[in-house]
Amino acid sequence: MLNASEVTEPRLSTDFAARVLRRADVVRARRRQFGRIAAVCAVVSFSAAAIATYRIAPWHAQDGATARAEPQLIAVELPGTRSGETSVLDFLFPDAAPVARFATQYSEDEGADTAPGVLDEDDADTS
Repeated sequence: MLNASEVTEPRLSTDFAARVLRRADVVRARRRQFGRIAAVCAVVSFSAAAIATYRIAPWHAQDGATARAEPQLIAVELPGTRSGETSVLDFLFPDAAPVARFATQYSEDEGADTAPGVLDEDDADTS
């Protein structure tokens, strides 16, 4: 155990308080400088975004000073317009005509409800 007489107080130099205060001033100055730089960056970023939005957006020219671009229409020849196909289905499904002819050909057979060979009496499973 230590006796009260053996405990000694640490001896600080005479300029210790001045050094601590100088160091605290340096830290505070760095924090203030960082805050100023962050504020300037925020203002510049906001200004750049506002200017870009103002230049791009068409709402700032409501007085008619600037001419608005008229939409340009492009004429495109759709498939089948030359051969007389005018149905919407012909435009959406240009290759469907042979399938329709096939279905029409087999549906016109007399007395046949289905295409020949699709379901014959022999093929029917009655079990």
